[in-house]
Amino acid sequence: MERVRAKFSVSNILKDNYGNVVVKLWAVYKGDESSPENESFSNSTPSGTCELTITNPAASEFFEKLAGKYVYLDFTEATES
Repeated sequence: MERVRAKFSVSNILKDNYGNVVVKLWAVYKGDESSPENESFSNSTPSGTCELTITNPAASEFFEKLAGKYVYLDFTEATES
């Protein structure tokens, strides 16, 4: 495999004490407005979380628009540099 894709929901968007935006994502699960695609992802990744602290205003705005929606996370190997 050269890449792995996961499907997550953007569940919480908070501001921390420093003015940063904290985004919490959860892996989709079968009971999460179940669809054939969600069920397929849930079978491969039944549980998972991701938390991002963002200082870039454009990136913060991007995630704020995605609150309550689904996103794909693609994992590929990074170069060392």
